[in-house]
Amino acid sequence: MATGSASSTDARYLRAFVHHPDPVLTATEVADELNVTQQAAHSKLTNLQERGLLRSKKTGSRSRAWWITTDGRELYRESTQ
Repeated sequence: MATGSASSTDARYLRAFVHHPDPVLTATEVADELNVTQQAAHSKLTNLQERGLLRSKKTGSRSRAWWITTDGRELYRESTQ
């Protein structure tokens, strides 16, 4: 179960995963979706992963796939109520 509250930035990033048709996204896709730099997206995605809201898997020498966890979905849902 998600605990704490989502900042508006957290919610914005989590929303990108909740509302995207693909179950996994790259930092580049998130950056494009949110109109931020790839470095900013990667930094925030890493932070969300450290908090258990996202998970990721290395998919190549320089690429990583990210997806939202159950806790991430719950925190997003709570942030929209």
